[in-house]
Amino acid sequence: MAKHSYDNLKPTHDEFFRFLTESPAVRRDLVRVCFPDLAAVIDRGALTVVPGEFSDGKRADLLLSAVESRGAERDRDSEHLLYFLVEHKARPERMVAVQLLSYAAAILEQHRRSPRVRGASRRDHLPRLHIAVLYHGVAPWRVPERLSALQGYDGSGTTEPAVELRYKLIDLSRIALDRKRLSAEALAGFIVMRSVLRRLGESQLRLVRDVIFDSGLENHWTVRVLRYLFSHLHAETTQKALPLFRERQYTFEQEQIMYSITDYLIDQGLEKGIERGQRQAQVTIAKRMLAKGMDVQTVCETTELSEAEVRSIQQTGDAPKEEGPSR
Repeated sequence: MAKHSYDNLKPTHDEFFRFLTESPAVRRDLVRVCFPDLAAVIDRGALTVVPGEFSDGKRADLLLSAVESRGAERDRDSEHLLYFLVEHKARPERMVAVQLLSYAAAILEQHRRSPRVRGASRRDHLPRLHIAVLYHGVAPWRVPERLSALQGYDGSGTTEPAVELRYKLIDLSRIALDRKRLSAEALAGFIVMRSVLRRLGESQLRLVRDVIFDSGLENHWTVRVLRYLFSHLHAETTQKALPLFRERQYTFEQEQIMYSITDYLIDQGLEKGIERGQRQAQVTIAKRMLAKGMDVQTVCETTELSEAEVRSIQQTGDAPKEEGPSR
């Protein structure tokens, strides 16, 4: 694993997800979480990373393949190639089914052009695509999970859409993360992903802290998980988190990690003026969402800005100035 890739970054959600899925153990655990009904297939065979970069410049977050074998080991007629496409989202995106449809078409075309592989005869059948959206945002996911719903089809008509795609939504905030079944990297990564952006209480923060430091993570993993956590925690939560993280007893190496994280927070301007930085991030996200044509209510739910603030951004291109403290 390239240890230098994330050293000098305030990691974005996508960069952190990319870092996590560099680990074979995390990839396997992620597929188990997204497709538990295929656990036996996943545990029996190898998961192979497939290039997820397509001709239009788009990049799938994670694309893996595996061979499902139902008969004798040498009976290739009983084998079938499976693709697992996992797209990571930190906020709802209404047209995600269209994005995934374009990926699915590119994957099948990529497969058609590739040399024949074991268990994937182009003459017999195309590979099966298992598609999931891994979501860890704050706003409720109110996006249709099938393409036809975006076209207004509700299943009551006699003519079905010519093209359909259905994906599986995996909301990390609702998934029970079993310490016994997940690798240390996956457990820490998933718990931190579902904790960022949220207002957390002290007990929740202590759980996150202890998972990070008690899971047996390598030091470079611990550093990157902490950087991601403190880069994206809600401002109010960060004010609670820093004292809670400092009150714990650490080993010498863990103490050095905490010193480095404190330096990192100061460098990033997160320990001083953090509320100002959080507000600016909210305004930036709101601008992007409005530019994509999203409605005011969705922008409010995602950014936690008020309706008046979002409408001000919509009309003037900026949020109203915050009033200073009265004297």
